[in-house]
Amino acid sequence: MSHSNKDTLLHQLKVAKSSVEVGGRYFHYKHPDKFYTILRIGFIEKTEEVCVIYEAEFEDELVWVRTLTDFLSKVKLEDVEEIDRFTKVE
Repeated sequence: MSHSNKDTLLHQLKVAKSSVEVGGRYFHYKHPDKFYTILRIGFIEKTEEVCVIYEAEFEDELVWVRTLTDFLSKVKLEDVEEIDRFTKVE
């Protein structure tokens, strides 16, 4: 499989960075007291799907990769309307 051209990839990064702040701190809905720092926005090499690369502030050396779509998704909880999977800490 050949990759998209550089301009296309850079455009995808720009769009992603308008949704997720690199260097920003976020919490996951299951643990609002534990924070993650966004390290980079990148791509899954095989599919070119945009991903968020983030590090747990509460555990040394744990770095996670999640698709941008999943990172920005909402979750439905019992007795609660949909909430964001990750929320930016202000």
